[in-house]
Amino acid sequence: LEDERMQRKLEREVVEKELTNGRELEREICQLKEEILVLKKINGSSNQGEDADGKLATNVLELEEQVKRLEESLEQERHKGDLANRNMEIAKKQAESAKKKAKEAKKLADAEKTKADQEKRRADQEKRRADLEKSKVEEHRYVAEAAKKETEKEKAKVVEERAKVEEANERASAEKKKADIEKKRADSEMKISQELRKSLEAERKKTADEKIRAENMCRMFEDERQRREVLKKELQDALSARKENNQFGQYVAREDESRGDKSVSSSGKKIKKSPREKLLKEKLKLRMQQLEQVKRMIKVEKSKKNLLQLEVSLLKQDAVQFLLRLDILEKAFVCDVEHVNGTPLK
Repeated sequence: LEDERMQRKLEREVVEKELTNGRELEREICQLKEEILVLKKINGSSNQGEDADGKLATNVLELEEQVKRLEESLEQERHKGDLANRNMEIAKKQAESAKKKAKEAKKLADAEKTKADQEKRRADQEKRRADLEKSKVEEHRYVAEAAKKETEKEKAKVVEERAKVEEANERASAEKKKADIEKKRADSEMKISQELRKSLEAERKKTADEKIRAENMCRMFEDERQRREVLKKELQDALSARKENNQFGQYVAREDESRGDKSVSSSGKKIKKSPREKLLKEKLKLRMQQLEQVKRMIKVEKSKKNLLQLEVSLLKQDAVQFLLRLDILEKAFVCDVEHVNGTPLK
């Protein structure tokens, strides 16, 4: 097909070249004819001599000969062109025939190619199907081996878990016994704790009572102090009155000395030792004794209160330690029970 295409191209170029040559020859012939006409006109209008006419006629003849040759060449070129056209038509028909044959051959080739492609696709599909079946077989074999290994592993795990369960059961039994013992101990300590709590409540109540008693003693002490202040004031008033009486007695004594009256002097001595003063002194002494007694009672109550507070503090510490022990035992018991209940059984 490529050779035929090249041949048609060469023939087309030859025909075009012949046509070009024919057109050039026609132009030259036309130019020569125009020159001949020009020369003839010149010859007809010229008045020169015979020599000039002879030369002009010679030129015209030469030009006519040249035109004749060119026309012959043109005819030859036209003949060649016609021949080339006929050859070209023949070649074109041959090319069309070859083209039809080529199309038919191409159709056959395409059909064969399509058939070959279908066969190839079918073969590829068969190969892929075979590869897929092979991969499935390999996958099934791998899955079977993995399942076998997993089964063996599960068997080993079951044996191990069974041993763990037996060990856990034994440990749970021991822990249960231990938990029962600890529970009994916890119950005993709980009773002790309740008794201790009751004791703490009693001590707290006793402390509150002692506090109330101490407050009452403080109020009594304050009342006695106020009474003491009142007695002091009364005593000071009595001492002031005594001082005035003493001054008055001294004045009377001086008058007695001047008069010699002993009765007035004895009256002055009686004023010095009045019963009110003695009564006030006795009351003050009694109040002082009562105040000292109240002070001693307050000191005793404070000592009792301090002892009670110390005892309560010690009881609180014991109770806190006991509660901590109970929490630890309870957590340990709960952890053991969860461990036993949470053991997976196979």
